Amino acid sequence: MTAPFKFNGQDSITYDGVRSRVMANQNLNSGYIYGVGVNLNADITENVSLINTVNYTYGRVKTDSTDYPLDHIAPLFGKSGVVVNVNKFRAECNVMYNAWKLKKDFNLNGEDNFDASHLVQC
Repeated sequence: MTAPFKFNGQDSITYDGVRSRVMANQNLNSGYIYGVGVNLNADITENVSLINTVNYTYGRVKTDSTDYPLDHIAPLFGKSGVVVNVNKFRAECNVMYNAWKLKKDFNLNGEDNFDASHLVQC
């Protein structure tokens, strides 16, 4: 969270002739994150393998009244790919993906950097 801060004991600084209040990113709240990750690698042949990883994350900021979604937390994401190994040559082709982040999973008072008019109503 961006909040007022003191730099060298001062709450404001002069920069390029302009007096400005000092602000800084700070960890002022407490929260929790739970998650699980699954990896699956399968050798199709001696030289070809499939690689997969899927992750689910659930995070909330704790408050006195209710817990709010943590900013910048993708709920479900992963990567799948094919790896080819021949002698000293290795080639890898991957696809990265993520699930929808529903409106209820955004912190509307936070810093998710989005325009709320583009949210999917589910």
